[in-house]
This record gives sequence, structure tokens and C-alpha cells, in this order.
Amino acid sequence: MFYYLIVAIVILLFYISEKAGSKIWAFAAILLLAFVGAFRDDTIGVDVMVYGQKYFETAVSSTSFKEYSLLIKTEPLFLILNFLISRLTKEYYWMQFACQLLTILPVYFCSLYWKQKYSLVLCFIIYLLLFHFQSYNNIKQYIALSFCLCAYTALLLDKKKLYILFTAIAITAHLTSVISILFALLFYVHKIKSPKKIILIDTAVLIFLIGFLFIFKDVLSIMLSNGLDDRYTFYLDNQNNSAVLDKAKILTWLISIVLLIVCFYKSPKKRECGFIIMIVISGYILDFSGYIMPYANRLSLYFLFFSIIGIPYALYTISYTSSRKRVLALLYTSLLLINFYYLCIYNGGVFRIYPYTSKILEIRL
Repeated sequence: MFYYLIVAIVILLFYISEKAGSKIWAFAAILLLAFVGAFRDDTIGVDVMVYGQKYFETAVSSTSFKEYSLLIKTEPLFLILNFLISRLTKEYYWMQFACQLLTILPVYFCSLYWKQKYSLVLCFIIYLLLFHFQSYNNIKQYIALSFCLCAYTALLLDKKKLYILFTAIAITAHLTSVISILFALLFYVHKIKSPKKIILIDTAVLIFLIGFLFIFKDVLSIMLSNGLDDRYTFYLDNQNNSAVLDKAKILTWLISIVLLIVCFYKSPKKRECGFIIMIVISGYILDFSGYIMPYANRLSLYFLFFSIIGIPYALYTISYTSSRKRVLALLYTSLLLINFYYLCIYNGGVFRIYPYTSKILEIRL
């Protein structure tokens, strides 16, 4: 119930912010999410124990950044962030606070930009119910995902320099962000006038993605033998065990696809909706591939994260009355609430994100 309570309070604050036209309520919601994430126990989230706390403690004990960078091999953004926070405090939860802000704020600013076209509240409903609490586990990757979302927004606005900037920042947070370059390819493919060529290229990209996953370990082995940092051997030694198949997830996939197809046929902006469908369906295919191939579901996040702005965009461009759009949004939200139970609570033990505990907040559930 704790997670549901936090979601309810945050959504209420965003709703008040949107109706009142005041950003104060929105920042209150962001701070609430950041503090809840920051003050969690270090047992919440597998990656906290794998590298999070260790990297920070090493930064605290290091006398210089040069010394620290020689001791810890990780992506530069995370390396710099750890070192800077360690100069200010020796308490690890402030590092968690910084990571939470770097995850939430980019999502907020992207959603805020699209507020004139559709509801910011719906963007955050999707973000909270599908993604946010998983950031307790995949710390670096979720920072990268948030900056990728900024890159996708820049792409939709045809701002190439901003797209390159945000993509570069994402890659410095997590190397796998390089896959988001595919978005630029698909975006410009969907500007081609010939629908047959678009379908042909989309199909080729899907085949490439699935084919690449089958040879992923071989490609990584070659890269490791040619100088790639040996910390990436983790992806060779560990088979995927984090993809949990459940009926709620499959139902969410199917209804999301149906919703997007309806939007495609009912929207005057078919090219944009076609691009969104391609991205989201690619994410679902990769997510499903995670049950048979190592870490495919980790790569799927770069596609699925686009849902935060993609699904509301598709929904609000259809030629329906406002009341019909609200009904569709409400039905979709109801589905996400059911899926949230399985994702965050029922299967939360896989990522050690449930139940929530905090010594600082004196919460034991």
C-alpha cells in the first residue's frame, strides 16, 4: 500500500499543479519522490549493493578525482556525480537523492513541454506505474533513460543539436544508451513519403534488433578482447533472470498496441503515430525476448520509456471528443494500476524493491 499511497499523493500534486498553473505543487511532488527514493534502506534495489554504495564509499575515501577514477571503472557521469557528492557529504542517501533528481527532473521537463498538447498528469501516471520504482534498482540506466527521453523530445521537435547533446549525456550515464541512436534513424525513416518503404525499413530494423540479440554475447566477447573494459563481463557471466512473465504485463502490451493502432487510424498525424507504434512495439518485442535471451529486457527500456510521452501524444491527437479521450485515458490508467501491482509489488522481490523499508523514515512494511 505504501507505493500506491506515494503514487496517489504525487499524482494529486501534479493534478493541482496543472489546474492551478503553479509549478510549486509539481516540485513538491518531485521532492517527495526524490526523498522517498533517497531515504530507502541500502537493501532496496540490487544495484545499490552491487555497485552503488561501494562506488560512493570509494569516492569518500579517495583524496583526488584522479585516484578515484583509477580505482573505479564506470561511466563518466556516474563517476563525476559520486565524487562531487562525496566532497559535500559522507552520507550515501544524498547520493541516492541526487540520482533520483537526475531521473525525475528530465521526465518532468519533457512532460511539461508537451503540456499544451496533452495532460502532464497522464505522462506521470505512465512514468510512475511503469518505470519509477524500478529506478531503485537500475540506478545508472534510469538516469540514462531520462536523458534519452529529452533526446527523443528534441528529435520530435527537429532540434538536432539538442538531440545529440542529450544522447551524449545519456551515453556517459550508461553505455547501452547508444541504442537510442536507432530512434533518429526511425524518425527520419518515417518522414519518407512512400508507406511501402517505411514498412520495409521498419521490418528490417526489427529483424536486425532480434538478430543482434542472438549474437550479443559473441559481439561483446570480441569487444572485450579489443579493449572494452572488463566490467562488462557481467553481461556474459549472468543470464537474464529479471524478466518475469505475467498475465498483467501481456495484457498491458496487447491493449497498448490496440490503443496505438486505434490512434493511428483516428489521428490526422499518421506519420507521428506510426513512428510511436514502431518504437513501442519494438520495446515490447525486446521485452518479450528477455525471456529467452540475456538482458534483452534491459535494452527494451530505451524503447518502452518513450511511452511516457508517446502514448499520451497518440491518444490526444485522435479525432475524438474530449470526453472520449478522457474515458480512454482512464481505462488505460486502470490497466496500468493492475500491472503496477504485479510489476512493483508481486514481482518486486526480484529487484529487491518491495517491501519498502527506511531506517531514517522509520518505515517497516
